[in-house]
Amino acid sequence: MKSDLQLQELLGGLMRRSSETARYLWQKGWAEANAGNLSINARLKTDQNAMNDCLTEKVLLGEGVSCKHLGGCLILISGTGARFRDIADDPEKGMCVIRITDDGKAYQYYNPAASSVQSKPTSELATHLKLHDYLAGTHSVSKVVLHTHPTELVALTHIRKFWNEDIFNGIILGMLPEVKVILSEGAGLVDYALPGSVRLADATLQKLAEGYRTILWQKHGCLAVSDDPIKAFDMIDILNKGAQVLLNCLNAGEMPEGLSKSELQELEAAFNLK
Repeated sequence: MKSDLQLQELLGGLMRRSSETARYLWQKGWAEANAGNLSINARLKTDQNAMNDCLTEKVLLGEGVSCKHLGGCLILISGTGARFRDIADDPEKGMCVIRITDDGKAYQYYNPAASSVQSKPTSELATHLKLHDYLAGTHSVSKVVLHTHPTELVALTHIRKFWNEDIFNGIILGMLPEVKVILSEGAGLVDYALPGSVRLADATLQKLAEGYRTILWQKHGCLAVSDDPIKAFDMIDILNKGAQVLLNCLNAGEMPEGLSKSELQELEAAFNLK
């Protein structure tokens, strides 16, 4: 286990990266009020006995949520009601660090200063933990889960004719080369479900298991997983640029032509895409 100083330096670095990401999201207009949430698995197994003085009472995760691969892990996560514009300025007030208990059935706040806990985890905790548990269990390099509300992508989820994975990805991947290069698999689509629900978490997990790194929640927002919060932001940003191009063409009264099949194949060969 890392020393207290090393642990604080690690968490401090993750806080700073979270702050930078939060600022970008706010500047984009994708984080209205307390919209969106972010979590990072510190990828550090900790010893409860060595940390007891810094841990609060256990909070059960609840029915349908169990994290067998996260036992002992520290998760940095945005708080419920926290605003990204505030996290950008002072991440320690808008985020909290939780330790998943060794049995994966509860969490404790990690609070080395022995002061009051600033925030409770986001209401989307079930989704974040289920995804992190899957990522840890599959030894994925991804350790970040980011959820936000990109305006144009949310708008597209309200248009029924585009709400089909084959149709959506067939169009969006052809809007500009970068979409195909950065997100060659496209995006997974999840039908509307109550925000914060286990049903939404399970549906999102299914899309992650199918190989999607970005996932659209119908009439709600977008989620991405990556090894770095800025990379997760980039993935959503480029996907939303594709949605902007599509909507601009539609606003001009034309369905966009998109990259041709041969042009997409050329990109696949040039960038070694699957």
